[in-house]
Amino acid sequence: MRIDPQIAALQRDPAAQRALGSVIAQARKNWLGHHAVRELLENLHAFGTGRALADLPDLHDLVSDAKLADSFVDAWIDALAEPLRSHPLGEIPFAHSYSHGLATMRIADSGGTSLSLVCYEEVPPSNPPQTAFFSDREQYEIVLAGAASGCTFALAEASEHGQPVCATPQQWRRGDVIAVRPNVETREVLQVERRFVVLRLERTPANPAPGRVIGLGDGSLLRQVSGSKRASQLEMAVTVLGAMGRKDALPAICAIAHDGPAHLRWEALRHALALDAAQGFASLCAVADTVDDELAAPAAQLKDQLARSYPQLLNGYAACPA
Repeated sequence: MRIDPQIAALQRDPAAQRALGSVIAQARKNWLGHHAVRELLENLHAFGTGRALADLPDLHDLVSDAKLADSFVDAWIDALAEPLRSHPLGEIPFAHSYSHGLATMRIADSGGTSLSLVCYEEVPPSNPPQTAFFSDREQYEIVLAGAASGCTFALAEASEHGQPVCATPQQWRRGDVIAVRPNVETREVLQVERRFVVLRLERTPANPAPGRVIGLGDGSLLRQVSGSKRASQLEMAVTVLGAMGRKDALPAICAIAHDGPAHLRWEALRHALALDAAQGFASLCAVADTVDDELAAPAAQLKDQLARSYPQLLNGYAACPA
């Protein structure tokens, strides 16, 4: 492996590493300390606590006026460009990611809200989408540069045949505002001409509802995914521990079965039953017998099925009548 001499020299010099980190950190601190930025961050925090965007004029104008958005982004770039130009090995002090022609830089965040600069690289025309993903996320974007085509999708009222999706073709240019309401609206970029840059404001509740993948043809629910990062981590942990047969994790898994999102609790119940039928059945009974529990009905149904197939499970569990 070839290591650039400048990087090798920096690796051997802890003092230079600390100095470099200090320069970049100070640049970020200076930008965050600017009066206009502080006011905007206060608006961002208020938005995260549930305030309506219309009640926060600084934040509202930022994602609805292209000139203001340009000025904000330019000031952010100016604050960091010179330190990074002078110290090219410095690490950008903001969360960022890149994958498949999509780059995201999180400029600021507060609780469940974030303000990000998002850039799409050129994307050739693709086949029309067959599904749409709806999440519990409120989103506002203002186009800063480039052009793109795509679709906005909106859920109609549910019927016995599913929840139909209304698709509307879109052409987006500089200055356009793209607003997405949580759970009922989404949008998809399908083709990009050279580049497509947006400033994005997002708000996600503390306990988001699961995201849903809806078929565009018949409006059927194809898949649900957790809207909570923490819930996803716990679900993965429960699945791994269950697959490993870790009975020592059973108390923690049973605890999860009684607290958290419904899909996570149901997964915990399944693995508790697989790890130890008696203890898992006891947890299942406790859920089934809690009248106001959203899982009470399916838990009672599963309890009855298991009791008929394995009556020995009822031994010692007076709280779980057959």
